[in-house]
Amino acid sequence: MLNHCTGELKRHPIATKKPPTKARATVGGQEVETPD
Repeated sequence: MLNHCTGELKRHPIATKKPPTKARATVGGQEVETPD
């Protein structure tokens, strides 16, 4: 599941709203659009 999300994270804007737990933790546990 993580592989699927990570792959679509850069293609689908919908996935950008729900980044993986690692990406969320980087922002401080807040759901933010990561430019990564």
